[in-house]
Amino acid sequence: MIFTNGSTNHARQVLRQLDLEALFEDIFDIEAADYLPKPYPQTYHQLIARNGIAPERSVLLEDMAINLEPAAELGMTTVWVRDPERLDAAQARPDYVHHEVCDLTGWLQSLLG
Repeated sequence: MIFTNGSTNHARQVLRQLDLEALFEDIFDIEAADYLPKPYPQTYHQLIARNGIAPERSVLLEDMAINLEPAAELGMTTVWVRDPERLDAAQARPDYVHHEVCDLTGWLQSLLG
């Protein structure tokens, strides 16, 4: 599932460009969140309720660490996908970040063995 502060249309365009459309079942966008962006906790509760998500069985991958805090508080495993060239790259890893990766593809492949 895609959880974005953007629009569904934008997310679909990005997925289409990356040829990843078939990998995601749904998009939870800013409109579905009643225009309350991440990291508002209410937005995470809406995402969970609308999609029947079990937080303790879920992983949230995010490029902004601050957006992972509510997810961790709800019991989700959190993955901060860092871009070493972004200004926040020098930020220390917060306690609510369970995994920190710069190479998402490599990290996912390492999980698969």
